[in-house]
Amino acid sequence: MSRKYKLLSHGLALGSFERSPVDYIIKDIIDPQTCNLVYAPAGGMKSLYCLALAASVAQGKEFLGKPSIKTNVLYLDGEMSCDSIAKRVELMNISNIPIENFTYIATASIVDYEANLADEKQREDYLKEIIASGYKLVVLDNIRTLCQISNENDSSEFGSFNAWIKRLRGRGITVIVVHHSNKTKEDGSRALYAGSSNIATVFESIICLEKHEDNTLTLHVDKDRNNTIKEYLDGANIRLNSTGEFELITDDMVSDDYYQTNLARAGAVIAQVMKHPTECKAVLKNIRTQGFIVDGGTDSWEKLYNNMLLDYSEFDTLKKFGEFRNDLAKKKRENANVY
Repeated sequence: MSRKYKLLSHGLALGSFERSPVDYIIKDIIDPQTCNLVYAPAGGMKSLYCLALAASVAQGKEFLGKPSIKTNVLYLDGEMSCDSIAKRVELMNISNIPIENFTYIATASIVDYEANLADEKQREDYLKEIIASGYKLVVLDNIRTLCQISNENDSSEFGSFNAWIKRLRGRGITVIVVHHSNKTKEDGSRALYAGSSNIATVFESIICLEKHEDNTLTLHVDKDRNNTIKEYLDGANIRLNSTGEFELITDDMVSDDYYQTNLARAGAVIAQVMKHPTECKAVLKNIRTQGFIVDGGTDSWEKLYNNMLLDYSEFDTLKKFGEFRNDLAKKKRENANVY
């Protein structure tokens, strides 16, 4: 016979509740002892973002310019192959993190095993192991593969999972859950997370990653129960830099990127002018073919100079640019006459 549970025996005076010994996991990004949802479409870089975040915490490094509290991390992956994981680890230069600081479990690569957090026994086994191992940050990537949910629109499908991550939170563990979004809406507006709204009830924060064609991301904070992250994170634009770390895109970076892009375009224009010093249309056509943007109405040498070379080439006047082209054309005629 089961023992009767006495709920009222767990009642406490208001002054008995204690705050976490730390104020943040990552300042202005992840609060301690919280459940957090990160979602994006397939290929939206959500796993890469969460892996970078988790690796920063495991090393006590800054993430997106904010300090982290170093703690041990468990990353439970229900989808990726060992090869894919190895490529990401190499890209992000995080292979030297010791297992006691960062434990990565690739469930899809375990022989004769299928992870399923919808199964009560598995959930209980995981709970005991996680608590016993002392992990303070757990990343679950992702709901679909780890829970084997058959119908995301059925709110009952998420009840046991939500209850389980709340139990983790109750043990002082911070949880990050990775999820997919629906398809982009016909009107082009941002899609929300897939499935029932019941998914969201347990989370203190919900963050959407919006990926752009240039592989930059815009972060949208859909929910911030503790009012601690929205001011810093909502609307932030980030990118993966050459060292494999995510960084905020600042106005200075945008300005520098704009300059470098225009400088590259100017170099391509000069290369085409050297081939076609008298054929403005040919130069413009070839520049477009190479993928460079040509401003509308650029249909003459003067406009080409003003729109694409001024401030980005050695020719500080239109006259000098014209002299350069005339010299090239003259040499081409002389060479043609020789042969």
